[in-house]
Amino acid sequence: VSKLIPYKQLETLNELAYTVNKRNGNTVYIREETAGYQPYLVVDNDYNGDGNVLLLRKYVLDEWQTYHIYYQQTAYYENSNLDDYLSNVYLNTLPEELRASIVQSRIEIIAMSAYQGENSDTIQIERKAFLLSCTEMAPRGSGYIHEGKPLKYFDDDVNRMQVTMENGQKSGWWLRTPSMGYPTCAIAIGSDGRLGFAAVDNYIGIRPAFCLPGDVGIDESKEAVPGEKVYVIK
Repeated sequence: VSKLIPYKQLETLNELAYTVNKRNGNTVYIREETAGYQPYLVVDNDYNGDGNVLLLRKYVLDEWQTYHIYYQQTAYYENSNLDDYLSNVYLNTLPEELRASIVQSRIEIIAMSAYQGENSDTIQIERKAFLLSCTEMAPRGSGYIHEGKPLKYFDDDVNRMQVTMENGQKSGWWLRTPSMGYPTCAIAIGSDGRLGFAAVDNYIGIRPAFCLPGDVGIDESKEAVPGEKVYVIK
């Protein structure tokens, strides 16, 4: 007769991470200003080797965005419309106390010189909120200059790239990676969960990502999802 494993309530965000224990649910709820409690996937407990926990919004934001406002702009991530939106609009929808806990993450992006065909260089920029890269999502299907390291969460199951809006409608979503062969296009995940690219002035869904220290406290709550016990950040 198999022995029952006693229930243990988790206490820190680190314990929820997919890379720590796949069976812990890997989801924490965060109360956003306009959207109420929203589920975030706890994807990795050591993002980019910095010892911080990576969170990714489960659903795309209701408000879709363009990579750049004008078609003729190149798909360079730093200071793009998406970069500015995440830093100046999205972050302000999160609770003030949580914003103070979000760390400045070092993210790797393709350098402008590489984008212009001069080399294969990447640079690192620091951001509190950012988009994932093609390498992080689908390293075997990219063929692009590597930006960051593959995330086990998606490498274990490529079907996890498919996402919906909160209402269940399938949606595509932007990655931060430019399409090297098409100057005014960037890489995105289609509504079918496959890699593709789109012109930078297209409106597509956004899944914000950010990092928190692993020792951030979590607690069980029935307030986030009525009738269901889920984890929320203390």
